[in-house]
Amino acid sequence: MKEHHLEIANEFLGQNIQAGLNLGDMNLLEHDIDWLAGLLQTHDISRELLPNYLTLYKQAVEASLDQRGQPIVDWLNSNIKDS
Repeated sequence: MKEHHLEIANEFLGQNIQAGLNLGDMNLLEHDIDWLAGLLQTHDISRELLPNYLTLYKQAVEASLDQRGQPIVDWLNSNIKDS
């Protein structure tokens, strides 16, 4: 993934995770994975990279946050399996 696309994906996902946490419902993010898949498709990037991206995002969350980041990790784990 090009750096510019990665920045867009990270910003979008980060803002929406924050919104889901603020609203107390991570299920509100269910359409975000579809958006990320669409971003990949728009830029001729294989959807097969989506689980890798989500795994790397999860690893960054785990490295940066303590146990309070567990709702994010759980949500990412669920979506890694489904992507």
